[in-house]
Amino acid sequence: MAKTTKEAHFSSEMMRCRGIEFAKLGMMVEVDGEIGTIEGMNGSANLDVRFTNQLKHGSQVARLTQDEINHAYAKEASGES
Repeated sequence: MAKTTKEAHFSSEMMRCRGIEFAKLGMMVEVDGEIGTIEGMNGSANLDVRFTNQLKHGSQVARLTQDEINHAYAKEASGES
């Protein structure tokens, strides 16, 4: 199945701006023990994530900075929880 234009643009911009290959639209991620879904990115290449627990985080999309992305990825790669 071919990538849509939005998915292809997202992937190429994440790689160009942040060097991140693993991030995909619709991908479930864990950040500091909280589960969310990648919905896009902003002009600064911060990831837009909507967290599952909307009572705690609200219904707005959270913008994850490079430090937050690196921290979450490093924990995942090391097997920490």
